[in-house]
Amino acid sequence: MKKAILLSSVIIAGISTVQAQSDLTDDYFRFEASYASMIFQHFDENANGFALGFLYGNSLSPDIPLFIEYGAYGSFGVCKVEATNGSSYAKETDKFFNIAAPVNLSYKIGLTDNISLVPFAGVNFKLNCVSYAELEATGYSKERYNLFDDEDVENTAHHFQFGANIGIGLNISNFYVGYRFQPDFNEYFDGVKSKTNYISIGVNL
Repeated sequence: MKKAILLSSVIIAGISTVQAQSDLTDDYFRFEASYASMIFQHFDENANGFALGFLYGNSLSPDIPLFIEYGAYGSFGVCKVEATNGSSYAKETDKFFNIAAPVNLSYKIGLTDNISLVPFAGVNFKLNCVSYAELEATGYSKERYNLFDDEDVENTAHHFQFGANIGIGLNISNFYVGYRFQPDFNEYFDGVKSKTNYISIGVNL
């Protein structure tokens, strides 16, 4: 009787393990919200903001937890630089908004039945939609410059950028927390490279 109970326990444990490993290869869909830090070469300050988006992971094998991920994110950032000299005051506020479409390869590493680690790497296609600067100074009215318009600035921003997308995430049941780094291969302005760090939380559906 004891042997029968022991054998049954081993079989059940084996089935549970197979089920847990099978879950690792299931497709997934995730909503994410992120803190975003946009870093522009030669800028005195970073542009801090947030991003919202979704990601779909498509399984490439029923036996190996390897996925191709693709999705879309919208990122908004603000950079402020202020200076005072006696009674004089000046401030520049730069605002940025972009839409990005990453394409990654990811690998899901099962740690327990409901916890997994997911490193990923791929490329990122970015469309810069909004880029402008507001200038305020003592004795002058506020002025706004469209950084895409060559009539407003000499060195205009680029609408399209292509870069890398590298990071790692942790799934705890349906909850997700992760970090990703996006360095852009081509410049934002001529002579000015850019990169963005994201710290994300999300929900897997």
